[in-house]
Amino acid sequence: SLLSSPCAAAISASTFSAPLGGGFYSTITATGLATVIDDNFESNLGWTTSFTASSGQWERGVPVNDPGWQYDPMSDSDGSGQCYLTQNAPGNTDVDNGSVTLVSPVMDMSAGGVTISYDYYLYLSNDNGVDKMQVDISSNGGAGPWTPVATHDVNGNTSWRSHQITQAALNGAGVTLTANMQMRFVVNDDNPQSIVESGLDAFKVTSVNCSGCTG
Repeated sequence: SLLSSPCAAAISASTFSAPLGGGFYSTITATGLATVIDDNFESNLGWTTSFTASSGQWERGVPVNDPGWQYDPMSDSDGSGQCYLTQNAPGNTDVDNGSVTLVSPVMDMSAGGVTISYDYYLYLSNDNGVDKMQVDISSNGGAGPWTPVATHDVNGNTSWRSHQITQAALNGAGVTLTANMQMRFVVNDDNPQSIVESGLDAFKVTSVNCSGCTG
């Protein structure tokens, strides 16, 4: 499904003039903020999952908060209730022997000026860089190619953390923004086998542009 929305708010639209080297210059600024997607995972907006791991597959739900397994989050990040978790079940359900992949729905980022933000949970008993959450983006839907735009490989213990990917970062990675964008979050447990638990919440993409703005 294609997720986008019209300009949510016109932030500014003005003409400025000022002296510059004895003369004058003028510039027009007009900025609109569009929400491409704002997902707290309370509803199914079309995320898909796949895996090679023997356990720890991505699931959407309210964290079970098992007192016998101290490595899962106690709750979601944004307080809405649900999030995506690596196997949301009691007991030892972390990622083992491979990777688990969570793929976003198709998003229209063609307007540019994009900011991608999300909260992530990552418990790593081995944080030497082998086990991680890899974040990739594709300009061509699920067909790829996939470009890495973030790597999380530091143990956060049982805390949620926030991350933001700016337009500048996307430009630096050589990403072309289209109407057929998808993102994927890949969490792996490589040898030696260890405890890997992860989560994703509060996923949001906004776009700054001039569409629909008036002076």
